[in-house]
Amino acid sequence: QLPDLIDKPLAWTFGLIPSGRSLAHSLVFLAGLSVIVWLLATRSGRRPEAGAFLVGYLTHVLADVLPAALAGEWAKLGTLLWPITPVFRYPDELDRSIIGFFLELRPAELVSLELGVTIVAFALWVVDGAPGIGTAVRFVRRRVERLRA
Repeated sequence: QLPDLIDKPLAWTFGLIPSGRSLAHSLVFLAGLSVIVWLLATRSGRRPEAGAFLVGYLTHVLADVLPAALAGEWAKLGTLLWPITPVFRYPDELDRSIIGFFLELRPAELVSLELGVTIVAFALWVVDGAPGIGTAVRFVRRRVERLRA
């Protein structure tokens, strides 16, 4: 969700970028981010985590443009190379804020395919033993031990 967490507030709330799918949804931005993430991951010995992060990021961006690509709406793909190519401005994102977006959600929109997919993914994660929890706990413990020392 990182592309949305960057773009939506910057476009809708602050008006700093032209669309809620521009800066962080651009492959140009992702290329620079990838270099930074990979360098930091190499330095800290976390290449698998960096790879997973970058794959997740890329699939988010591609999933956002897939419906437009399948429909042949090529103008909506400009986001992939923004600021080199013009970005499509969705009519419903004018005069919108990120907080207003969440306040306007109706329960029917919350009970959707995305919620179902999230529940299934969470269940699979739990069945798989909740991977990552141990790593997070060990990380916090090491930080606390360093602070106490």
